[in-house]
This record gives sequence, structure tokens and C-alpha cells, in this order.
Amino acid sequence: MQEFLLLSSVLAVFIFGWFLMKKLDVFLDRNREMQEKPFEKSKNVLRIGFANSLVADGISNVLEQYTRQYSGFSVFLFCGDVEELLKKVAVHKLDIIFLPEQVDIPAEQDYNKKKIELESAPVMMKYGGLPIEPIVPGNVSQNIVWLEQNKTPALECFMKYMKI
Repeated sequence: MQEFLLLSSVLAVFIFGWFLMKKLDVFLDRNREMQEKPFEKSKNVLRIGFANSLVADGISNVLEQYTRQYSGFSVFLFCGDVEELLKKVAVHKLDIIFLPEQVDIPAEQDYNKKKIELESAPVMMKYGGLPIEPIVPGNVSQNIVWLEQNKTPALECFMKYMKI
């Protein structure tokens, strides 16, 4: 009798664990879909990549004007290394990227690029409230890179605000 109770309780725990894992799989699938959604190509989504996340502060005023004017558009900001950002632009997962001036852009892809000067401003730490001051005052030179065949209405409007 004890073996039967032990066997039935182990079986109940196994079945409960199986159902719990099914629920976890559904949750993880939904979460992955939500994380991949910003990479989906859409007319009303602007995906911007940065090789240096501190440079993003240099376009904050442009982004503010852009989102005020085009409130129906979504903006997603990404950061990564140069090679990964170039790959994401090539496969249309990013619309436009900001790269350091000295980076060589591969010629095998038809990238459009333009050199711009971004204002260098102090960055505030999220938790400490301390400013991170740039060592060299002045502007930061960046190359903006995009693909002409990848232009969406969101990207065209953003480029208008960037005066490209």
C-alpha cells in the first residue's frame, strides 16, 4: 500500500511538473516574440543603432522633436559593435546606425553614409545622479549609415529632422 501511495504521489508530481513546464514554454515563446517585435520591418517603426551608446545623447533633441511631431511612430534604440550593426542594417533589422568617424564601411554593400557632428554633452548616471563629463569638449564626429532601399516613412521623417 505504501508503494502505491509513493508511486501515485511521484506520478502526480511528474504530471504537475509537465503542465508547469508547458506553461513556462508558452510564456517564454511570448516573451521571445515580444523581444523580436522591434526588429520587424514596419512603416511606423524607426530602429536606430549606436556603436557608442553615449552618442545617443547627441540626438536627444532631434528625437524629442521627431516623436512630438510623429507620435504614431515608435523609436527603438540599440547598441552593439560595428560589425553586428552593419549586418543588422544589411538584413533590414536596423534602419540607420551611428558609427565612429574612423570606422571603415565595407564596399560590397550599397551603404549610404554621411558624416555629421553631434553635440557632446554630459551624461547622467541612472542611479548615482552623477554627470559623466566628456574629456574633450566640443562635437563628436559620427558617420550615419543606412540603405537607400530600406527607407521607410519613419526613416525619411527622421532624416528630415537630422537634416540629411
